[in-house]
Amino acid sequence: MVDAGLYLHLRAKANGETAKHWLYRAQVAGSRRWLSLGSLDAIGLAQAKAEVLRHKETHEAAKKGEADHPVLEARFSRKAKREQATVDQVFAEWIADKRLGSKRKGGAPVRERTIALLQENYTADIQARIGEAKIAKLTPEALQACIDAPRKRGAPGAAAHVYRTLRGLVTFAINRRHIDGADPMRGIENPRPYRPAPVNAANDSELVALLTELERSKLWPATRLAIEFQLLTGARPGEVREAKWGEFNLNRSVWTLPATDGRKSAREFRVHLSPQALKVLEHAQQLESPNGYVVGPEEPPPSPLFHRRGIALTGAIPMA
Repeated sequence: MVDAGLYLHLRAKANGETAKHWLYRAQVAGSRRWLSLGSLDAIGLAQAKAEVLRHKETHEAAKKGEADHPVLEARFSRKAKREQATVDQVFAEWIADKRLGSKRKGGAPVRERTIALLQENYTADIQARIGEAKIAKLTPEALQACIDAPRKRGAPGAAAHVYRTLRGLVTFAINRRHIDGADPMRGIENPRPYRPAPVNAANDSELVALLTELERSKLWPATRLAIEFQLLTGARPGEVREAKWGEFNLNRSVWTLPATDGRKSAREFRVHLSPQALKVLEHAQQLESPNGYVVGPEEPPPSPLFHRRGIALTGAIPMA
């Protein structure tokens, strides 16, 4: 015993050296209990005495019901550390929370397509590296390694997706108190070195020529009208193929697209219809597509040439 309640414990190590640790001894519910204060190399005598004094004050407060006994508190702390959630567990909790609803979507669940992308990023570059690690012990180096993995295989776009997945996961963990203290993502930059391919945009004269050729083409009438309507409204091919007459108010020249999970925003939005677009709808009414569809979902999809990423409008279409 070095001082009242303070002991220096000596233990022989396998390599012949002697480990020296400070111990605090106390009585808990009539039983003798020991609490390690640290090694002699790390804590000097004065600091050890100060720790014992602090524990004694807590002990007295515990007798009055004003605090937990320091030995019990240390035991609870060790148990909590053992039970800390892993990255895998917090990721599953994060995904489940997204399915319950998102503030960005006004409480509506996140689209399954977005969740599938997050899970793909996690499985490809995160899970094998840090999935079993305690999320509270994550280091910037470990997180950076996940982001660098796709960069090393020449996929900078995937690296940016991994960064966004980790950023969202860590923010969720901080908000749910799985991580206390500093944000482990602090100082890690979003890897956005890649540049998107130039937009393959047609100018006004090219669009006029295209629409003229469509008028003269031998394409199936529904396909021709679908392509023309897509160009005039900027809608996606699937939105045009699945459009129903109930979505249109021709008197107000408005097309109201309903909120669906397949749509990027997953929210209802309206498209103003130009006189040219209304003219296309007049022709579509003569097709008599089944089940209320404007052009019918069973019809062949438009050529890949007219995919929404394959052509873009750069100005008004000067049609008579």
